Amino acid sequence: YESVVDKIPSSAAVLIVTVSADPNGAAAEWFVAQHVLAPRIVKRVDDTAAFALTAPGAPPAIDGDSRLQPFELVAVTDAGVRLYRRRF
Repeated sequence: YESVVDKIPSSAAVLIVTVSADPNGAAAEWFVAQHVLAPRIVKRVDDTAAFALTAPGAPPAIDGDSRLQPFELVAVTDAGVRLYRRRF
């Protein structure tokens, strides 16, 4: 997540979209993202977030996930974190 910090304003809310079927794994992804991206607020559900991101290594097919429909892909890091910005 460190590679996207400079691309997200510090006051922004960020939606994290996980592909982990394991609730503990999804919670761990959220925790790490919140820690790295602070003071940004990382949420698991948010209809108003200006940005969204995936965990490292998320497959490109995640772009079709319904949670990401209001967003456009703006960056993919070397670690595979996918960063999206809300369409206005």
